[in-house]
Parts: sequence; C-alpha cells; structure tokens
Amino acid sequence: MPPVRIVVHARGAKDLPDGDFGSKNRTDAYLFVKIGEETRQTKVIDNNNNPVWDAQLVFDVVDGPEVVMQVFDSDAGRDDFLGVHAIPVGFLMENGVVDNVVALVDKKDKPAGGLDIRVECLPLEAAAPAQQQGPFFDFGASKGCQKSARYGQREEPK
Repeated sequence: MPPVRIVVHARGAKDLPDGDFGSKNRTDAYLFVKIGEETRQTKVIDNNNNPVWDAQLVFDVVDGPEVVMQVFDSDAGRDDFLGVHAIPVGFLMENGVVDNVVALVDKKDKPAGGLDIRVECLPLEAAAPAQQQGPFFDFGASKGCQKSARYGQREEPK
C-alpha cells in the first residue's frame, strides 16, 4: 500500500444510546479513531445524545487495513462502548471519500445511532503537512483498541 493521508472530519453523532443510570440518560460522548497503530480522539461532549464535535483528525498511513471509528460514553471509571463503524482503507483509496451519516452498531450488532463524518484519502506526497483542526486529543495507544481490527468486528478498551 502506498503511503496515504486519511483525514477524518468528525462532525457529530445522532441518536446515540442513553448514558449511565443517574446521568438523566444522557451520554458524554467522544469519538475514538484507530488506523493501524495510530489513534486520535475528539473531545467529550457532555450530556448530549446528539453531540457535535466538528473535529478534524489527520493520519499519515503507511500500513493499516481500516479506519475504525468507535463512540464511547466517558465515565469516571471505565468508559462505556456505544457503537462502531469501520471503513476499509482500500475502499477509501479506490473511492477517495466517504461523506455521510454512517450507521453505528453496538456489541450485539444492533443499531446504535449514526456517525456524521467525512473521511478522505489523499496521496501523502500531495498532502500538506499534517495539522489537526478543531477540538481533539491524541492519546496514542494509551486507550482504545487492544487487538488488530477486522471489518465488522468491534474492539473496546479493557
């Protein structure tokens, strides 16, 4: 695979499942994205089942089978997994962009809301230097996927 730049513009999510008991059923959502060994994360939007992140997460990819996008509910202890959507990098290389509200599925492959995203694939030599835009945090491998991803499988932090 030639090196490419993957740009994930995380606009927001829609109709996420309710949050924890005692939180008035609202979620404190963030998006966690993993491609190969690289990870990025949006900021947490508190008390909102329809969060708007408006964040741009940039990855320079040399090796990575897919873009795994997971939504979590932030908690004081362990964060709760809400849903996932994965896009094969090969699909992005062939088509250039995915710009849509994509379906999230939970651990049981049941609908878990939608993710409003634009994911672009650019040749790395034609791309400008990587710059993250919008509110985001890069926690590296400190949190999130613990095993290699395959299309259609969900991964959660342990």
